[in-house]
Amino acid sequence: DYIAVVPVENSIEGVVRETVDNIIRTTNPVTVFQEIVLPIKHCLITKADSFSKIKTVTSHPQGLAQCQNFIYNTLRDKGNRHIELVQATSTSEAVRSLVDSDESCAAISSKYAAELYNIPVLQEEINDEKDNKTRFICIGYQKTEKTGNDRTSIAFEVENKAGSLVDVLMIFKKQEINLSYIDSRPSKKSLGAYTFFVDFDGHVDDDAVIEAISQLKPMVSFYRLIGSYPKYRET
Repeated sequence: DYIAVVPVENSIEGVVRETVDNIIRTTNPVTVFQEIVLPIKHCLITKADSFSKIKTVTSHPQGLAQCQNFIYNTLRDKGNRHIELVQATSTSEAVRSLVDSDESCAAISSKYAAELYNIPVLQEEINDEKDNKTRFICIGYQKTEKTGNDRTSIAFEVENKAGSLVDVLMIFKKQEINLSYIDSRPSKKSLGAYTFFVDFDGHVDDDAVIEAISQLKPMVSFYRLIGSYPKYRET
């Protein structure tokens, strides 16, 4: 069963750090079993009929970041130059907050969210980059079988000394496993200590991956399998 569908990476703003931090540290034995890539088309949603009436714009931090040019070069130029930006836990939550608000408030979200809460769209496709896509991951208790076109995500911590990370990465090189993404996040244990989040080609049941993980585990102080799942294929 699905537990959640959450954004993990955007083509413009990069990794969604809140998602990565939470999935690394959860004590619930859930894993990623599917990924979906969707085009993102942000809208300015509000009860106002003109930019000049808007005083507050609410959205998820990613939504605000992906519409910076519109906010600073269009909305503020044509409307109120002192618009307050407010962060929400999600873009849909930002629209929900408009239900009991007046026309001075606006949200950045999808057209679908506007229809769901019956709030008008003042302007469509306000994201700065039109080829804007977000990779979402589906989290649950299922284990996926190998498809031959898979991705595996893991997290680990190494000792804070010269060569520790390189030694781990060399394991993947020797097994000819392609790393498609690597990021570091503060471990929240001490200054300078990091948790590494890595995506690589292959499934956790592949022989090369089994060998790589068996060599990696004795070298790290923390290890978590985030999931093995089929790579998204655009249709």
